Amino acid sequence: MRRLKLFLALALAASVCVPTVNVTNVTATTTNENVVEISNATELAAAIASQADGGADGQTWVLSAGEYVLTKGMIDTYSSLKINNATGFVFPITANNLTIVGEGDVTITSDYDPNTGNWNGQNFVTIGGNGVTIENVTLKANYNTYYDGTNKVVELVNAKDLTLKDVDTVTLESESGKFGGSIYINTKDAGNTVLENVTLSAWVSAGTVTEGNVTVKNLTIDFTDNAYAGYYSDTYGYAWNPGVSGSNVNVESMTIKVDDKTNLPQQIAKDVRDNTTIELASDITLDEGLYFVGEDDNPVENLTINGNGHTITASDTFHTNSYGQNNLVKFDKVENAVLENVTLETNELAKHVLDVYDTTLTIENVTLDHTTAQSGAPLIVNQSDVTLKGDVEFVTGANSWYAVNVDARDQEASLNVDDNAVVTFGGDTTKLPVFVSNSTGTSTVTGLEDLGNGVYGEVAATIGENKYSSVQLAVDAAKDGETVVVASGRHEEEVKILNKAIKLVGEEGAELFGVVAVNTTDEELEGLTIENIHFYGASNLVSLDTNASTIYLQGKYKDVVIKDNELILEETLGNAPYTVAITTGAGINGMLVENNVIKNYTMSAYHNPDWANPTVSASNDISYVGNSFENILSGIYFGGTENVTVTDNTFTKANGVRFAYGSTIADLSENAFVSRPDDTSFGSYAVRFYEDGVSGEANLSDNYWGTTDIESVIANESEDFEYTLDTYYVSADRTDKNTDTNVFELDSLEVELQEGATLTVNVTAKDHEGNPVPVTWTSQDESVATVKDGVITAVKEGETVIVADANGVTREIKVTVVKAGSNVPTNPETPTDPDTGSEDKPTETPNTSDMSLIGCYGMMALLSLAILVVLNKKRALSK
Repeated sequence: MRRLKLFLALALAASVCVPTVNVTNVTATTTNENVVEISNATELAAAIASQADGGADGQTWVLSAGEYVLTKGMIDTYSSLKINNATGFVFPITANNLTIVGEGDVTITSDYDPNTGNWNGQNFVTIGGNGVTIENVTLKANYNTYYDGTNKVVELVNAKDLTLKDVDTVTLESESGKFGGSIYINTKDAGNTVLENVTLSAWVSAGTVTEGNVTVKNLTIDFTDNAYAGYYSDTYGYAWNPGVSGSNVNVESMTIKVDDKTNLPQQIAKDVRDNTTIELASDITLDEGLYFVGEDDNPVENLTINGNGHTITASDTFHTNSYGQNNLVKFDKVENAVLENVTLETNELAKHVLDVYDTTLTIENVTLDHTTAQSGAPLIVNQSDVTLKGDVEFVTGANSWYAVNVDARDQEASLNVDDNAVVTFGGDTTKLPVFVSNSTGTSTVTGLEDLGNGVYGEVAATIGENKYSSVQLAVDAAKDGETVVVASGRHEEEVKILNKAIKLVGEEGAELFGVVAVNTTDEELEGLTIENIHFYGASNLVSLDTNASTIYLQGKYKDVVIKDNELILEETLGNAPYTVAITTGAGINGMLVENNVIKNYTMSAYHNPDWANPTVSASNDISYVGNSFENILSGIYFGGTENVTVTDNTFTKANGVRFAYGSTIADLSENAFVSRPDDTSFGSYAVRFYEDGVSGEANLSDNYWGTTDIESVIANESEDFEYTLDTYYVSADRTDKNTDTNVFELDSLEVELQEGATLTVNVTAKDHEGNPVPVTWTSQDESVATVKDGVITAVKEGETVIVADANGVTREIKVTVVKAGSNVPTNPETPTDPDTGSEDKPTETPNTSDMSLIGCYGMMALLSLAILVVLNKKRALSK
C-alpha cells in the first residue's frame, strides 16, 4: 500500500510537469482584397504601378515600419501614369479613394534626381485622384539639382478631398539654407481637403481654390535657416512666405517658427492668418515696424507671438514703414492677441515700443524697453483692452512720456493687471508709470493703485496723504524739512536730493539703490535724515565722483542723521575703481551715523578734507556710534575733520579708522576692532594715523583690539605724534579691561575664632596682565570682628562678614566668634565628636561576599540532586 501511494504521487507530479501543446496553428491571412500590405520599396512601386486603369481605387496601402526609397528603375515601371496629361512623376497617385497609412516609423523618399524644372520633375508626390488620404508617414522629397533642393513635396492637381494627417516632411540642406518642399493645392474645387498634424519647412499654397474648402489643423512650419527666409524678387517681391495662402482656407491652428533670417514684417505679419502662433528661434532685428493689422469688419483673430525668451530690437537702419509710422511693434484690429516671453527694445530711430489699437491683447512675461527711444512710451493702449500677466517690465528713458498711456479716444480702453502679475516700472523713475489721458470715452485701470490726477501704479513713497509712483517723484515734490516715507519693497532708484534737507524714512522692508544729496547753494541746510532703509547699490553716475558711493553728500549740511540703515553692497554701476558706503565733501557741520550695518565695500566712509572743496570750510562734529562694519578693505577716512567721535562700533574683517590732514579726536573708545580683512592690499589696522593726521591728543584707551599685540594694529605714520593707551578691553563683548581683576582667591571663606584670636587670610589677586591687584578689607560688624590688611581679629561672641574687594571684585568670609576657652575645631575639614572631642572615624564592616557565594553554590547542588531523583523515579515508573 505504501508503495502504491508513492507511485501515485510520482505519477501526479509527472502529469503536472508535462507542457501543454497548442494543437491549433493559426496563420493570418488577408481577407479584404482592398487592403494591400507593403513592406519594402519594390512592393510600394508595384502598388503605385497597379493604379493603371483604376486598379487601386478604394484600396488601403498599409506600410510597415522602415524607409522606402523609390529608385529610377522603380519609377520607370509606372512612368506612364498620367496626371493632367503629363507622365514621368516620381510618386504619382491617380487612384480615387486611396488610403496610404504607415504602421510605426515610415519614411518615403527617392534617390532620383530629375535635374529639371519641368512640372513632372518639380514634385515628390503628385496627386490626381479624389479622396486620397496619406496618414502617419514621413515624406522626404527627392533632391533636384535644378532647384538645389526641391520644389513641392505634395501637389494636388485638379482633384479634391485630400487628407494629410500626421505627416512630417524632411528638410533638404543646401548652400542657401533648408527647404523640404511646399504643399500646393492646385485645384479649383478642393472639396473637403484637410491638413492635420502636418509639419513643413515651406508653405501651403491654395490660391487657386474657389470652391470647397481647405482646413488646416495643427500645421507647423519651421522656417528657421530657410532657403527662402528673407528672399525677395524684383518681379514678385516677398512672394515665398511661410503660411497658408488662398481665400477658401480655414486655419484652425498653425505655428510658424522663424529666426533672424526671416523678414518678419513682410513675410509673416503682412498676410498673417487667424489662429496663428509665431515662435521666435533667435533674437530678431527689424529694419521697420512689425505691424499686425486687420480690417474694420474682419479683424485678425487668435494671434500669438511667443518670443521664447528672445529679443526684438530696432536696427541701426530702422525706418518708417508703409503705414507712415516708426513704432517697433503694433497690433491693430486684432482680437484675442497674445504677446509672451519676449523683450522689445527700441532705439533712437523708433517711437513707441508697443502700440496697441482697437485690439484685445494679453501681455505675459514681457519687457518693453524704451530707454533710448526718440519719444513716445513703452506701451500705448488706444481703444483697446490690454491684460498684463506674469512678469511685465516697463523701462523708460529720458525721452519717454511715461511707461503706459491709456487713451479711450472716444471709445473704451482698459489696462488690467492680473492678480498674479508682477509689474515693474524701471529706467527713468521720474516718468509716470501709467497715465490715463483726459479724453472722451471710458478708460479704466485695474490692479494698480490710483495715485490721483490720472496716474496709476504702485505706491513707492508718500508725503503725508500724497502718493507717488517713485521715490524720486516724492523727493522732488517734498519741501525742505518734510518727511518722505519709502514704501516696503525694492525700489531700483538712485535718488537725488537737490538743495533741500528732507527726512527720507523707510517702512519696514524698504530698499533703495542709493542716495545722492547735493547742496549747490551757500546756505547751510539743516536736518537731512536718512533712516531705516536697506541700501544695496553704489554708483557714481549721478554724483560724478571718482568712487562709487551708496550715500553721497556734497555741500553745506548741518546736523545730518544717518541711522538704522543697512548698507550691504550687492551691485555697482558706473566706471569707478572703489566703492564707498558714505561719502561727504567738506562743509558738514554735525553728522551722526548711528546703528547702521555696513558691509562689502572698499571703503566704509570717506569724509573729504577742506582742500577738496576750497569754497567750503572743513567738516566738524562727525560721529559714528553703534555701527557694525564687516568686509571692509579700507577704514573710515577723516580728512581735516574736527571733533571726531567713534564709539561703540564693531569692526569684523574690516579695517577701522583713518585720520589725515590734522583731524581732531573728541572720543575714540568702546569700539571692538575684532578682526582685519583677509585682503591686506589696503593695509591691516584698527586705527591709522597718516603723517600729521591728528592735531592735538589721541586717547585710544578702552577699546578691544582683537589681538594682544595692540601696537601691530595701530599704524602711526607721524614721527612726532604719540597717542595714549592706558586701558583696553580683553574681549569683544567689552566687559573686562586689562586692569580688571582676573584672578581673586582666598584660602578661607568661613572661619570660627575665640574671642581675642587672630587669623591671617592668604590672598591671590591679579589683573588680566598678571599684575597684582590691591585688596581692601571691611567688616560688616566691627563689634564682632575687625580686619586690617587681611588679618582678622575676633572681638566678641557673634557672627559677621568680612568683605575683600579687589578692584570691584568682592569675596566674603563668614566669621563666627565664640567665647574664650571654647572648643574650636583644629581641622575644619575633619568633623569631631562633640562628646569626646576625638575625630570620628568610620566603623569597618566585615566582608560577607565570600560567604554568600558559598551558600549560593550549596543551594545549587541540592537543587541539582533533587532534579536527578525526580528523573530517576520517572524513569523507573516508565519501566
